[in-house]
Amino acid sequence: RSGQRSQVNFQLPLQLRVQQHRPRLAAFSLGGSELDFVGSYGTFKATSALENTNPHMKNWGDYWLAGVSLPFQINKESKVTIGWSYTEGGQNFLKQGSAPKVENGAAAGRGVFSLSYAITF
Repeated sequence: RSGQRSQVNFQLPLQLRVQQHRPRLAAFSLGGSELDFVGSYGTFKATSALENTNPHMKNWGDYWLAGVSLPFQINKESKVTIGWSYTEGGQNFLKQGSAPKVENGAAAGRGVFSLSYAITF
């Protein structure tokens, strides 16, 4: 369309601003967006990891997660966020009663894509 223009600005530290202007239409702005980073790690221990087991199944191990998300403010009441994270578990074991512990084969690395919409009222 003639008369339509888009502007993309990159700023440090890691900010992205996108603005679109359409003549004769209400302005739609995605301005002020930035990358959000998240990370966590730790150790967990579940003393009753599976239902209906006797004696209880124990599960323990280490984990870490790292991710990034890009929020877009649609208007003052709503926001869309696109994100991607990678999580991995290690030193993860299962044990039931007096049986020896076994390594949990389901503890593997996984990538997770997320898309969310939030409205404030």
